Amino acid sequence: MMTTNGGGLSSSQQKVLESLTALTIAQSFSQLIDDEINQIKKMYNEKKKKFGKNWEDAQKAGKAVGEDLSVNGVLNALDEGQVNESSMVREPEQMISAKERQLSTIGSSVSNYIMRVRLSINEIVDKDQVLASQIGGLL
Repeated sequence: MMTTNGGGLSSSQQKVLESLTALTIAQSFSQLIDDEINQIKKMYNEKKKKFGKNWEDAQKAGKAVGEDLSVNGVLNALDEGQVNESSMVREPEQMISAKERQLSTIGSSVSNYIMRVRLSINEIVDKDQVLASQIGGLL
């Protein structure tokens, strides 16, 4: 980047330099966040599968212990011990869904920040044609 005023940066150049630095950091941060979000979502999906399997196993164990009970009798006995589909599957899945929404909100916030930084850079460059010609295809 060319300098003005005997070697110092113009205010527009300084703003663009600061914004480009912020953009680079934000993009790196965004990639890290995206990677972590994907890992967490993968873990959540594995947990969801385990919830269903645990519920199936609980029903099988109930049937084995209560051979003389009907299916409804087994389910009622499990429910009395607070072992039911709601507590073992639906409630944990609802909690995971809430956490996934929070992760999506975080990802969106970072994306919005990056977009605002890009817009800020573009506004500065649009106002300063000399600067625009100096940075050329960087954006």
